[in-house]
Amino acid sequence: MALTKRRIELNYRVHDDIVHFEQVVIARHRLLKTRLSSYILGARPVMILSAPAIYALIIPLVLLDLFVAVYQAACFSVYGIPHLRRSDYLAFDRGQLAFLNALEKLNCEYCAYANGLLAYVREVASRGAELTEASAKMFLGVQPVVSHALVVGNTVYRNLSSACISTRPGSRT
Repeated sequence: MALTKRRIELNYRVHDDIVHFEQVVIARHRLLKTRLSSYILGARPVMILSAPAIYALIIPLVLLDLFVAVYQAACFSVYGIPHLRRSDYLAFDRGQLAFLNALEKLNCEYCAYANGLLAYVREVASRGAELTEASAKMFLGVQPVVSHALVVGNTVYRNLSSACISTRPGSRT
């Protein structure tokens, strides 16, 4: 009820999970748009100097995207883990806002890609934990001696971790 009231106040509707603003709102948005030349000339020099570093990340991001896609295709099928749809994590909608100039739209789409990709990668990685469990079960089923070694190794690791934590400066143990 409150959401419906707010939609009416803000003059938008949602159709097929896409927000559509009324023409009145779009006209107001266009009035708020900063001209590209004003946007660039008004930027602080440090912002302009940092742009290449920010945009250079597109290379490792695209490579990460590619490697995660290959990893998921190769490994998830083998272990019967359901595939994730990349499109569920990438939402390129901010570029549709009428109050953004071309550079602001590019910035928004870049940010949407980076954040969506990292959310996707995080989820693939968390499901990869299932993969290691599945491979361990397959491995342990074949060689029972290894099962004992893994349990002992895990116990040693936990004890070591506890020791490291308790010997940190300022710890109270």
